[in-house]
Amino acid sequence: MTEIKGMPITEIKTSGWSDDGRHVWVTLQAANGQDQTQIFPVEIVGFFIQALEHTMRESYGIRVSRNPSEAKEGLFSAVVPIKELSVAKSPEHPGWIFQILTLANVPISLGVPNDIAKQLADGLQDAIDAEAQNPHSGSSGPRH
Repeated sequence: MTEIKGMPITEIKTSGWSDDGRHVWVTLQAANGQDQTQIFPVEIVGFFIQALEHTMRESYGIRVSRNPSEAKEGLFSAVVPIKELSVAKSPEHPGWIFQILTLANVPISLGVPNDIAKQLADGLQDAIDAEAQNPHSGSSGPRH
């Protein structure tokens, strides 16, 4: 395994932008409990997000290859709470665009193909129906 040096991060505390809109900042909580604020020029934020998405996909692939059951259990280890969701038909591709705003006011756009949107709708309806039958049962886990 490649040796990685640095401070492990346990939480993203907050984020924001400069008054002139030229920089964004993120305050992270380090494993030692101390907060660290990182400041980025806005021009590199898109690249940074793409780099994180790429490395996340690669790491998920490694995790699934080592433990195939993890794919069925769900690969995401943390839930991102949201406060807004809107859905629109994609003008460029067959599918939908889900616009999400997190509680930390971070906007996220997801391109969702029609077949996955159908799975989501069916799974959500099944979960709502199950909850109505037994409101204290909790979650039955992800549906694939």
